[in-house]
Amino acid sequence: ANAVTQLEEVVENDASAYHLSVLIDFLLRNGQYDKAETWIDQLEEQTGWELKTVMLRARWMVATNRINEIRPFVELYARKRFQQGPRDTAEVIQGIGKVYRLVGMNDDAERWLSELARRYPAQADSLSRFLVETDELERAVQRCVAELESQPNAETATLLARILVYGEASPATLENIM
Repeated sequence: ANAVTQLEEVVENDASAYHLSVLIDFLLRNGQYDKAETWIDQLEEQTGWELKTVMLRARWMVATNRINEIRPFVELYARKRFQQGPRDTAEVIQGIGKVYRLVGMNDDAERWLSELARRYPAQADSLSRFLVETDELERAVQRCVAELESQPNAETATLLARILVYGEASPATLENIM
C-alpha cells in the first residue's frame, strides 16, 4: 500500500489530532489538496482554533491559491482566541506572527510581532529574530540596540552578539552601535 493509504489507515484506527496533522502535512507536501481539505475539516471539528490546525489550513490556502482568504481567516482566529480571555495573549500573538511567516506574509507577521514587542517587552526578541530570519539584519540590530537601551537583558544582548557574529551587518550599522 502507498504512504497515503497507510496514513489514512492509521487515522481510521486512531483519529487523534496528531495523526490527522501528520496525514494532512503529508498530503499538502505531496499536492493532494482535495484530500487534505477533507481531513483539515475533520481536524478543525476536533481541535477548533488550535494554532497547528490554523497553520495547516493556511498552508492549504496557499497551496490552493486562496491567498486572499488567509488574512481574514487568521484575523478571525485572532478574534476568537482573544475572546477566550487574556490568559495566553502573548502566545496567541506570537502564533499569529508564526502563521503569517509560514505563508510568506511577512508584513503581517512583522505587524503582529511588533505588537508582541509593544505589549510584552520581555518578548521583543521575537521581532528581532523574525527580522534576522527575513534578512533584515540592519533593522534587527537597530531593534536589539533600542531594546537594550530601554530594557537591558541578557537574551537580547546574546541575540545582538549572534547577529553581529553570524550576520552581515554593514560597517554603518556597526558604527552606530559603537
